[in-house]
Amino acid sequence: MRLKMCSVLLVVAGSALAACGGSDSVSTQTVTVTTPAAAAATEAAIDRGTVVNVQMGEEGATFFVRPEQDTVAAGPVTFAVTNVGQLYHEFIVVANPDGVDPGSLPVANNEADEAQFEANIMGEAPYATPPIVPDDHKVGDSDHRMRPGWGAELTLDLKAGSYILICNIEGHYPGGKQYAPFTVT
Repeated sequence: MRLKMCSVLLVVAGSALAACGGSDSVSTQTVTVTTPAAAAATEAAIDRGTVVNVQMGEEGATFFVRPEQDTVAAGPVTFAVTNVGQLYHEFIVVANPDGVDPGSLPVANNEADEAQFEANIMGEAPYATPPIVPDDHKVGDSDHRMRPGWGAELTLDLKAGSYILICNIEGHYPGGKQYAPFTVT
């Protein structure tokens, strides 16, 4: 209510000053007032936490997930994932509460068997926004998997613990070793 009264007073004062100016033209001025709570909410909305750049791709028959760092503090973490290879890849963050070896997730049909650890999947980048798009493309050009040169950002609020970063396209996890350990302290 107080904010509305201030706005009304600013408009009335501006009109009165314009009327006293001796000119026939009408002067208006728009004033935007932001409350401290609104400014804090805007900052919180864009807080990406710790940003971890991740490259995914392949070198010959060997696939890889390469996070720029493998340990971060607990809280918001944004994985900025870029496909530097020539094949499709997907990025999945899996909680690893039992501390299993990153290459020891259950496998079925030449993929990590997501049905066996579905409750531990923290997030997947193919459905995340915003997509990281090469200069010569536009957003609508991609399907749900990251094409060469494409990527995505995935922001998760992670608690302290062990995680595994994987690509789970057929053959990439079990055969190509496309996984990496990740730790949140």
